[in-house]
Amino acid sequence: MHETAVVTFLLTDIEASTRKWESMRDEMRASILLHDRLVSRAVHEHRGIVLNSHGEGDSFFAVFGLASDAIGAACDIQRDLEEQLWPYDLRLRVRIALHSGEAGGDYRGCAANRCARLRGLARGGQIVMSRVTADLAAGSLPPGAELVDLGQHRLRDLGWEQVVQLTVRDPNAARPPLPCTAVEHTVGELEPSVAAYYTGWGNYNRLLVGAVAPLDDAQLRLQAAPHLWSVRMLVNHIVGARAWWFHAWMGEGGPEFDAMEDFDEGEESERRTAAEIVEALEATWSLVDSCLKRWSAADLDVRFQRPVPNPAGERPWRDRRFIVWHVAEHDLHHGGELSFTLGMHGVPAIDL
Repeated sequence: MHETAVVTFLLTDIEASTRKWESMRDEMRASILLHDRLVSRAVHEHRGIVLNSHGEGDSFFAVFGLASDAIGAACDIQRDLEEQLWPYDLRLRVRIALHSGEAGGDYRGCAANRCARLRGLARGGQIVMSRVTADLAAGSLPPGAELVDLGQHRLRDLGWEQVVQLTVRDPNAARPPLPCTAVEHTVGELEPSVAAYYTGWGNYNRLLVGAVAPLDDAQLRLQAAPHLWSVRMLVNHIVGARAWWFHAWMGEGGPEFDAMEDFDEGEESERRTAAEIVEALEATWSLVDSCLKRWSAADLDVRFQRPVPNPAGERPWRDRRFIVWHVAEHDLHHGGELSFTLGMHGVPAIDL
């Protein structure tokens, strides 16, 4: 039997690094060297170990015997990165996640996976951790540090986690505090949200709801041809796709969206009323809209793996940019089918 021990994992990731490498390759080489020195120094000064074989791309994977040491390292990393004069003025923003749990000699397993999922919730300049890590270190935080409960968040493939953010405020006000933005953040002026690029989508959803709301059962059963989906199934499919991509793939939203992932499947899907479908349309649009308002362009680089294998047994990766585009065009494609079907039967369609 392999020996195990309770350790605290510290995982980092550079925000929007792929985009920076593509557009500023030489500048990134210089900044990455500096980033690596700063992170490695902080980890070693707090008695941590950097596992080079476990990192991905520009990320760091470090392990500590004490949660308090991991928190101290995380604070120093963000401080040093914030105060550093960067070559070519290419400032790197790093997200950090901490989680404590049992690990074997190679440090792989459930605890490391959970830490990686926590890191996916964070933004550049942010430190987040699990409740278990927060509880272990609550009595030994660095000066000026405080823990902020961010509530329950769904970790893809792993269920729900109580997420805690670490913020650091210098009691002497000699240096600016670390960013104090919650996971459910409001995007600042320097990082405008992508919602501005999708303003027509919200209007389209209102028109879609307006076309579906007055339909009776007979109208929901209308088809453009015997082999094509009914109006009811077309709208069910729109709801299901939104929930599948945003909730199942990316872990957005709460458990109320679990049942919507297969909204277009099963006998129940053939019996839904217009009111039930409208409620689901409005709920899933609210989810999509809240994400668009929260995400900056840099957030669109984050990648997610298909939650379950496809029929070919594969679990491909997709970034947020692809997912948002795909769901938008999917909405319009099937909304067009719905509008055509209603129109050919003399029923008011989507009035664009």
